[in-house]
Amino acid sequence: MKKILLISLVALSSTSQILADNAIWIHQKGRVALGLSTSDTDNITLSDNGTTINFNKKNNAGSHSFNYSTIEKVTFGSESKAVYIAFDGTDADIKNSYWNEGVEITKSNGNITITSSCTEEVRYVISGTTPNGSLTFNSASPFTLALNGVNISNSSFSAINISSDMATIELMKGTISTLSDGDEGANGCIFSSGSLKFTGEGTLNISGNKKHAIASKQAIEIVSGNINVTYSISDGIHSTTSFIMNGGKVTTKSIQGDAIDGDTGTIEINGGTLELEVTGADKKAIKADDIITINGGNININMPADQGKAIRTKSNLTINGGNIVANASGNVVVTANDPSYCSIIKATGTFTMTDGSFKAVHTGTAGKGISADGNITISGGEIVIEVSGANGTYTNTSGVLDSYSPTCISTDADINISGGKIDLTVKSHQAKGLKSNGNTTITGGNITAVLSGNAVAINDNPSYCTLIKTDGNFTMSNGSVTATHSGLGGKGISTDGIITLNGGDINITTTGKSETFTTSTGTDTFKSTCITADGHFYIKNGNLRAVSGSNYAIGSAVGITISGGTTLVSGINISSNKDLSGIVTISGGTFINHSGNMANITTAQCSAPTVKYASSIAQGTLVTITDGSDKHIVSFKAPQAMTQGCYITHSGLVNGKTYKLYTGGTISGGTSFNEITNAGNFSQGTLVKSFTINSVLTNL
Repeated sequence: MKKILLISLVALSSTSQILADNAIWIHQKGRVALGLSTSDTDNITLSDNGTTINFNKKNNAGSHSFNYSTIEKVTFGSESKAVYIAFDGTDADIKNSYWNEGVEITKSNGNITITSSCTEEVRYVISGTTPNGSLTFNSASPFTLALNGVNISNSSFSAINISSDMATIELMKGTISTLSDGDEGANGCIFSSGSLKFTGEGTLNISGNKKHAIASKQAIEIVSGNINVTYSISDGIHSTTSFIMNGGKVTTKSIQGDAIDGDTGTIEINGGTLELEVTGADKKAIKADDIITINGGNININMPADQGKAIRTKSNLTINGGNIVANASGNVVVTANDPSYCSIIKATGTFTMTDGSFKAVHTGTAGKGISADGNITISGGEIVIEVSGANGTYTNTSGVLDSYSPTCISTDADINISGGKIDLTVKSHQAKGLKSNGNTTITGGNITAVLSGNAVAINDNPSYCTLIKTDGNFTMSNGSVTATHSGLGGKGISTDGIITLNGGDINITTTGKSETFTTSTGTDTFKSTCITADGHFYIKNGNLRAVSGSNYAIGSAVGITISGGTTLVSGINISSNKDLSGIVTISGGTFINHSGNMANITTAQCSAPTVKYASSIAQGTLVTITDGSDKHIVSFKAPQAMTQGCYITHSGLVNGKTYKLYTGGTISGGTSFNEITNAGNFSQGTLVKSFTINSVLTNL
């Protein structure tokens, strides 16, 4: 009778308090409570002999019966339907409202095992603290694991081990959960055989003491939440098939492996924030064998690791948006006569950028900014790279002394730039701004650079610090290139093939001096050059300004043909500088030249009227040509002292007509490209000479 009075044989419909609740909790011994819905339960009865308690379903649909001796109490509550696990040292309180739908839970000294055949997506809410516990899930269906400020440590296994096709880990708002695994047998502090998705607005601090911090044999997706990988003996996050970042924040510190490893799969970053640090030699911040795509988000990478990679793929890499900031100080490592570089971006396939920003500083020896084996294509966005690390030498696999040096952007194939903004700072000797083993084509965009690295002699051959170096052809039809170079023997644009300017603006100034170096047969000299080609140099349109303060401005081993555009060339008198004399042909455009060996240009080289003004011109002096009525045609301001005078070609010069040449005065209006102004209004300076064009080459 006492038992009957204790349980009360409650009729659920007769108690107002019970009507307000939606769950009946059957508290069993061992701190396990099983939940029933009040809406499905009619009443509670006790067997005649008092050994069994029955929870009878409505409409005579049967009952749930329990041995009375196993029950400690029955309570009522308004909690949502879920499984609640609250760790308490080496034990845990469990409330399971899915026990009758296939969710079985066992526990042993803080180690909880859940086996579920439930077809619903069960929600598990985990809280409390255990110094040596774990959660193991075997689920036939996707489920949600809500971490509610739980703290789990395990000395020998994963803190959370999941066997399911799909699991969502929710970091509950306003909570901080901490997970740490042991150093025996765990593949990850959180390990899953299926896909993992992280959501919520809470924080997870996690460390992997055996291998990875978070690992999945399938995909890992970050939707929201803050994940701090505080330590990992291997990778911070390791996914076999794909890693997707849509939101939230991931921070990694003290990672011995890679920060985020997509293994043989892909990586896609659409949003959120990544704060990654890589310290282990030859490790990567973001790595995948397959395609990496960055569409948005904020990525900040610190990489002091030798031969490390900030973003590495064995396939193609595309940046369509987002903001990437990287600082690297790792050095090159030579193994078996083969250098392995510390690169901020390394793609075995192609590199493509359409939007977003990439800003990087690399101070390591022979550091690489963006490096690809395939084509590099830039059509938008902003790229800012500074390299300042040392250069050096090594013996290559052929047993020959070779060298390594930093590069901002380099490829074994072609570089194609059609848009965007590129800003480069090159402080290293031998270093390159843009380096292509194929062709370089510019059809848009804006490139600015400041270079100060020197040339270096390797095996009797000079290796130059160069803004744009291409082994094939250089072609430009739009956009702009602006650079200053103060290094010894500095180069602006250098190609082993042909240079063709069809449009756009090029403005290069070199101020570095020449330098003599010793060879096995005598001596040779590094010479600074704004633009040089081993093949032909064609200027068909566009604007070119090449000013060399100590050597020659432009050079070609074969010839240079000027048929259009606006060109200002200014160099000094170096008798062996392979300058324009003897190889230049002028058929059109606006061409103003002061250079060392122009004195012997002949009429055979000019098919457009050209004027040679042989007097010296002080730096900053305005030189103007008007027609016979003083209508302004063209003016230019000398960018440096022109001791041998200059050559002037312009479409406004017509055979048989009379013109005037002035120095000084002022110019207003018109169309200007740096020091050159076409049309506009001229206020009279000092008349030097009136002359009539009666030949393709007129000497004043």
